[in-house]
Amino acid sequence: MTFQSECSTASYTSTVLTSSYIDRGFDAGPLAQTISKYTPIPIPYKDPIDWNRWGALALGGVGFLLVLRFISPIIQSRWTWAAITVLTSLVMTSGYMFTRIRNVPFVGNDGNWIAGGYQNQYGQEVQVISFICEYGFSRLRRVT
Repeated sequence: MTFQSECSTASYTSTVLTSSYIDRGFDAGPLAQTISKYTPIPIPYKDPIDWNRWGALALGGVGFLLVLRFISPIIQSRWTWAAITVLTSLVMTSGYMFTRIRNVPFVGNDGNWIAGGYQNQYGQEVQVISFICEYGFSRLRRVT
């Protein structure tokens, strides 16, 4: 009985070693780690330099600088920031923050875009009011 338990333990140990090693692959890191468990001195392993990562990082940096060179006049333009400010003001004035804070539905149950009453508003109404204001301002600018 003792002999059988020793044999079954030995086969179980070899099965576990083989399956765990195969599951982790045959790379150098897992191989060194697995062999280090059975040697008195741990086997040192250091991953090699990943040149693909460094090359992609360098290429991305150069690409970012090129894009920044051509986009910077647009970012520094007074008209760009004026348009962003006006659009943000229109959206916030038309009730975007009101609908975000109160978690109101986008449209009503019956498909209405505009809610009745003074203290109610649907999410779609924000876009409708913002469009109407923008359209009105653009018409007013063309008239004057």
